[in-house]
Amino acid sequence: AEYHVVIGDGGGPMDAHADHGSLVTFDFMLSDTAEFEGGAFQTVELGGEVTTHSFERGDALVFQSHKQHGVAALTGRSSRRNIMVCELWES
Repeated sequence: AEYHVVIGDGGGPMDAHADHGSLVTFDFMLSDTAEFEGGAFQTVELGGEVTTHSFERGDALVFQSHKQHGVAALTGRSSRRNIMVCELWES
């Protein structure tokens, strides 16, 4: 499990990537979306188009770990985005 905290204007853009080696990824939103601006969770679909997913406090996004995904930069100066990420690995 990983605890991700991103703070501040322009903080935390995470380019599209896959979680290689694991099977399933769980992202849990811990922040109220009123606490940050930007920081949208996005996936890259088979045709290359990017889909932005709604992600509110208490929500969990569950996806196959090989799926390309990323996070847009925070845009608000006082923004703070907290996420818990868990991955299931093959034994």
